Amino acid sequence: MALSERRKSLIRVGLVMTFIIITTLTLPQPAIMEYNYEVGKPWTSENLIAPFDFALEKPEDAIREETQTREESVPEVYLLKSTIEADALRNARNHLQLLTLALSEYRQAKQNGENAKIEKSEEKLDQLDPGVNASDLRREDLEKNLIAQIEPLGVEILSEVYRRGVISRLKSEIQSNTISLRISPSREELVSREEVLDMEEASKFVKDKCDRIPFGEQMYKILIREVKVNYFFDENLFQQDREIAKNSILKNFGKVHKGDLIVSRGQVVTEEIRVIITSLVKAKQGTMVTFNTGAVLLGKFISLVILSILLIIFLRTHRSRVFYRNRKLALILLVMYLMALLAVLAAGINYRVAYAINYLYLTPVCMAPILVTVFFDGRLGMYINVMVSLILGMIAPNSYEFVFIQISAGTVAVYSLQKLRSRSTILSTASWIFLTYAFAFLGYNLLIKGNFESIDYANLILLLINSLLTIITYPLIYVFEKIFGLTSDLTFLELLDTNHPLLKELSSKAPGTFQHSLQVANLAESVVDQIGGNGLKTRVGALFHDIGKMSNPMYFIENQTPGSNPHNQLSPEKSAEIIIQHVAEGIRLAREHNLPSEILDFIKTHHGTSRVEYFYRNHLRQTREIKDSEDYNFRYKGPVPTTRETAVLMVADSVEAASRALPNPTPNELTRLVQQIIQHKISENQFENAGISFNDVRRMKEILTQKLISVYHQRVEYPKEASV
Repeated sequence: MALSERRKSLIRVGLVMTFIIITTLTLPQPAIMEYNYEVGKPWTSENLIAPFDFALEKPEDAIREETQTREESVPEVYLLKSTIEADALRNARNHLQLLTLALSEYRQAKQNGENAKIEKSEEKLDQLDPGVNASDLRREDLEKNLIAQIEPLGVEILSEVYRRGVISRLKSEIQSNTISLRISPSREELVSREEVLDMEEASKFVKDKCDRIPFGEQMYKILIREVKVNYFFDENLFQQDREIAKNSILKNFGKVHKGDLIVSRGQVVTEEIRVIITSLVKAKQGTMVTFNTGAVLLGKFISLVILSILLIIFLRTHRSRVFYRNRKLALILLVMYLMALLAVLAAGINYRVAYAINYLYLTPVCMAPILVTVFFDGRLGMYINVMVSLILGMIAPNSYEFVFIQISAGTVAVYSLQKLRSRSTILSTASWIFLTYAFAFLGYNLLIKGNFESIDYANLILLLINSLLTIITYPLIYVFEKIFGLTSDLTFLELLDTNHPLLKELSSKAPGTFQHSLQVANLAESVVDQIGGNGLKTRVGALFHDIGKMSNPMYFIENQTPGSNPHNQLSPEKSAEIIIQHVAEGIRLAREHNLPSEILDFIKTHHGTSRVEYFYRNHLRQTREIKDSEDYNFRYKGPVPTTRETAVLMVADSVEAASRALPNPTPNELTRLVQQIIQHKISENQFENAGISFNDVRRMKEILTQKLISVYHQRVEYPKEASV
């Protein structure tokens, strides 16, 4: 057993240390954290003087914008493949010469009237690729000087196409107005995009030229086959040029000299001042990298150690049942870490978006106290809210404002969840959170700035989104329930439904016990709500605490009919055994129906280790003994109550059952009954593990007495009217 406890202690230490280490590494690692400010708000520290000369660095967004502009302006690179032009011109000359020769022979045969040669020439023309039809040729087309122009005109058209260049991409796909033509990777000629041709334009160019000259139709068919791309897009050379342009951007744009005033106290921090402070921070980082990085890391670690120690002290002092349950402690630490992680993601937007608002306000910090309140209680929820706010304050631009707003909203969130009775409560809580955010934000900014005009109301939009994000808490509750095996108030809400199979069966088989359970639920919840505790859980526990009586309902007085008592046929020992057995039977039924472990605690402890007094005294009378030295057979097997809620249920159960047996339940009788029952429980040490105080006992007596008096109050008897 000792070894097991030691292992649990080591696990607790490991959980806390793991939380400290991963949170330290997760929180941003700024080079210098000595400057705490926010753009658009006054500088709250002393005047900031330049401690040394340093260069002004361009803001990241300005560098990104300039880089994008430079990269977009880099012309696309097209590398020449010279053999294509030579091959195309050679092929075109050969075809044009064949066409010229065939036309010349046909012309000569026509002039001489040599029919045999005419037919032979026509066959040669028909065999040419362009498919010249001799019958379509006019006399004027066969002029010798026109036929002689075919080859030089065709070669000139094709040469002009290649002089301009045919590129491999459509010009409509090119963004830059300039392109780079390369005869070799090192020889560049920058030309306008309009000076070159793509394949569509080259085809149209040749067609337009051929339409204006003799034999153009025949020449076009020859030339178009030789129009090919001779400048090919080179991705590697293009990316190299983009990289050169990117590296040529200057990171600095000015200089600040030692002793210059950067910002004075009370002065509103502008974007220009932010750039100067950022440059100073980076300059310090460059001169003291090791010192600053290590110092900030150590500072975060020490701060988290202190906050963790404060959390441990609180849990051990006021919530020991949470601290010594490693699953519960793990849940709390995980919730706190998730908030830190979400804050880091939200803060990261500040580095990617130029608009100067505090994106840290997007972090749904109130999810932490809501989750803790739903699983544990409101006081612990408020404490965790403070812890999380302080942790995130370490990275907030204006930490006091952030912590003030988050503590305010988290406290209201916890308070609004104290009476969680429906799913809509989560929605109303989100509304209260936003209203608190808005008033706290406006109040603080009016205090600092003194006017409405200087407030950046865009932050309210972030706070609204933040509030809406808290609705995600609802599905998260079920996730954490499954992971950590805990039970939330939302599960207890579902168990309140009297249509639950066990409760329906109880009302059918043991209606008296069912009514008794309803009365006990009302009494116990009233007390717990007043002395502190989870009233909802207490009510659910009271509804199910006597389900074991369904096995033998008629052996319990509330289910018996007058004149019928099966115990009359049994010995006191057997009767006590049947009565005591209802606890074990209730545990069995609860486990079969997968009721939460918290409900099983109510079933196990609602009689504690108390004695079945009625049958014990019958036993003494039958054996003629004054006192039985061994009353084990007449005692419940326990355990005794371990929480306020289970202790209150024990008393409420006994008080409600005993009050039914009073022949004349007057206020004095009821007061005396409550007093006797509670005193008896104390004398039998039933409360020793419940953590219940004398003040709690006093309040319990008062509340139970008031409730019973209101239930059993006598109606005032009015005087009868006189007869007329």
